Amino acid sequence: MKTVKELIALARQRPGELNFGSAGPGSPNRLAIELFMIMSKTKMVHVPYKGGSGQMVGELLAGQVQLASMGLPPSMGYIKAGKLRPIAVTGAKRAPLMPEVPTVSEAGLPGFDVTSWYGIFAPAATSKNLVTKINADITAILEAPDMKQRLEKLGADPASQSPEDFAKFVRAEVDKWAKVVKQSGARVD
Repeated sequence: MKTVKELIALARQRPGELNFGSAGPGSPNRLAIELFMIMSKTKMVHVPYKGGSGQMVGELLAGQVQLASMGLPPSMGYIKAGKLRPIAVTGAKRAPLMPEVPTVSEAGLPGFDVTSWYGIFAPAATSKNLVTKINADITAILEAPDMKQRLEKLGADPASQSPEDFAKFVRAEVDKWAKVVKQSGARVD
C-alpha cells in the first residue's frame, strides 16, 4: 500500500487482519491509529511493543506488522535508506523534512490531525509572574535561530504559546483523546 486511500480500502476488505505496531497500550502512537480507525471506519489489530520503537521497527521491516505510527526522528534513517515508506504525516501540515508526503487529512481523511507536542508544566500555585517569566524565557530559546535549526533538522516544529493559550490547548487535547479512548475501548493493560 502506498496511500491512505489504499490503506483504508485494504483495511475495509480485510477487517481485523492488518496489524499495527505501537510503543505500547497507552502510547500516543496507538491512539493515533485508533483515531484513524474511528474516522475511516476500519478495524485493525494493535500489537504493542515495550521500550520504544526499536523492536517494532524490526518487525515492521520483517512484515510482522503492516503499519505503525511513529515519529520522524526514529524513522528518517529507514526512510532515507528506502526500507520504510511514509504513507502520510499525521499533523495538519506537511513535514518540512518530507514535503512530498501528504497529510492524512489531504490523503483521504479530512480533519485528521495528530501532532506530538511537549509542554512545560508548573504547580498550580506558581505565581503568574513566574509563569510569565518562564514562558518568555522558553519562547526566546525556541525562537533563537540556532535552536530552531537544530529542532527542524530532527523534524520538530518548535512553537510557543501564551500560558493561557497553552492551557486551552491542553484542555482541548484531553477532551479529544478522552473521546478516542472511550470510543475505541483502548486501555492500558
